Amino acid sequence: MEIAQYIQEGKAVLGIEFGSTRIKAVLIGEQGEPLASGSHNWENRLEDGVWTYHEEDIWNGLADCYRSLAEQVQQKYQVTITKLAAIGFSAMMHGYLAFDAKGDFLVPFRTWRNTMTEEAADVRLLLKALLTLTEKRRLTERICLSLAKSKLAKITTDNQFIL
Repeated sequence: MEIAQYIQEGKAVLGIEFGSTRIKAVLIGEQGEPLASGSHNWENRLEDGVWTYHEEDIWNGLADCYRSLAEQVQQKYQVTITKLAAIGFSAMMHGYLAFDAKGDFLVPFRTWRNTMTEEAADVRLLLKALLTLTEKRRLTERICLSLAKSKLAKITTDNQFIL
């Protein structure tokens, strides 16, 4: 099938990646080959002690990135993208966006450059904050029983747990 026809029939797949310095879009063909691409450079900024991007940066960057991809499709294949077979998104592996049920930000966009979560990442402190001594014991017993049932561990006759 001709590439222009493939795109016109909505069979191409769009991949979008929100990287830490660039937003990238790639239109993928039938054999997994890139048909066109677009990008938008961006940079996070330090605001109130948080490395972040504004929501406006996300939308404007996405629009610019897609616009450059669509222009390339028009120039190379003389067609306009009107539908897609699928779309996939990926984003910075160490960044996150937290939303409430209405889709509003709970906190600013957090990037890989932030280190304020170091203390929360300490499992010992997290368990201490969440579990009482009794809850810890019940959780440990449930984990042990689960491991024993799955044959990854065994419980001896005197209730000792062996991995």
